[in-house]
Amino acid sequence: MTAHKFLFLPVALTFCLLAASICAQTSETSPAGEVTRLQKELEPKISDAISKGQLPGLAIGVVKNGKLVYAKGFGVAKLGTSTPVTSRSLFHMASVTKTFVATAVMQLVEQGKIDLDAPITKYLPLLQNG
Repeated sequence: MTAHKFLFLPVALTFCLLAASICAQTSETSPAGEVTRLQKELEPKISDAISKGQLPGLAIGVVKNGKLVYAKGFGVAKLGTSTPVTSRSLFHMASVTKTFVATAVMQLVEQGKIDLDAPITKYLPLLQNG
């Protein structure tokens, strides 16, 4: 992984946390109000980071109460190209997602929904032999 990729990840994660914070603060706001607030508070910061070269592009989606309330792409999909990032752009995630999956699994363990000592086939029966 090159040095610039190490810089992009913290910037992208910062925007994800900022989006989560904005939605958490607007628990009684309508979805349209949340979108307006995200557009006002989040979009200029993302655009600024892209223009400063801190981030080539970013796709972000905000889900609240099981519903997508905001989705937008910013910047370019690959440095040196003009292919724009959209809300439906796909990215190679590499090992970045392992931390998120592990956190989600442990949250399910804390809620008593998963037993770490149970065989994997209890939760993924398609992995059974036969």
